[in-house]
Amino acid sequence: MGKDINTPKYYIATFGCQMNHKDSQQMAGVLEALGFVRTADIKESNIVIINT
Repeated sequence: MGKDINTPKYYIATFGCQMNHKDSQQMAGVLEALGFVRTADIKESNIVIINT
């Protein structure tokens, strides 16, 4: 199934220690459970998370 153009998208940039990476994974899981899909293009995203 293709991704709908109206599907909400999120972008996460993670910097720092391994715990930050774990936190970003958890945030991604919550967003995906809410119907968001990850995008590598920040310009496409509805939500931007910068985790430092």
